[in-house]
Amino acid sequence: TNNYNTWEVILDKLNNLKVEPKPLRDDLTLVTWKGGKYKNVNTMLELCCKKFGVEIMVLPWPDHISDFWEGSKSKVYLTLDAIKNNKINTKYMMALDASDVVFLKHPNEVLEDYIKMFGDEYDSVWCTEANNWPHKDLPKWVSNEILDDYITKVSNNDNEMKKQHGSRFAYINAGCAIGRTESFEEFFQTSYDLFMNVRTNDQAMSRISQFIHRERHIGDYNCKIFQCLYDVNLNTLNISDKSE
Repeated sequence: TNNYNTWEVILDKLNNLKVEPKPLRDDLTLVTWKGGKYKNVNTMLELCCKKFGVEIMVLPWPDHISDFWEGSKSKVYLTLDAIKNNKINTKYMMALDASDVVFLKHPNEVLEDYIKMFGDEYDSVWCTEANNWPHKDLPKWVSNEILDDYITKVSNNDNEMKKQHGSRFAYINAGCAIGRTESFEEFFQTSYDLFMNVRTNDQAMSRISQFIHRERHIGDYNCKIFQCLYDVNLNTLNISDKSE
């Protein structure tokens, strides 16, 4: 389960964070997806963007789809459409879930971190988590030969990589990503072509696409940019100011 004490500490840190609001760099777009129960709500991400003085593109979560797994696919096809139609036309982009993502530094600084630490080698970097999800043993999982084969390969590869990098944050989380916009088109197109008509969700689609394009798209296994709070508590997470 999520550790809400940790989340509360993060939110307290955010509320007390003294920042100088400033606009996004001209070469960066932030994008999220919102609908359903969040349709008329100012989400955590939107409030956070307001605090930092940045705009975020909100793509509509499909209200007519009640099944969450099926609805989550909109993150793939809506983002792909926005890139193809030049709605997202900057060199770089960040794709972020709306309800449970916050910044603890300005997005411009996050982009600078990506360029400095990953930009020479990888087209995108994805958040990672300690939970190997989804998997074939889930009650909601509907077996499909191609999907089952890929998710097995992905899980095996992630577990092998885990031995190499030594981090328990070994599994791609589709809720945060940063990178070059043109590379996301190929990434999301792969997801769309393989699994748009298969019973699955955005996380499985993204994990598989990352596996297919793993030479150019990587997980943030050592949490240099992103930190997922699933199964994280205050005994394992240190929250400090840059000055400390």
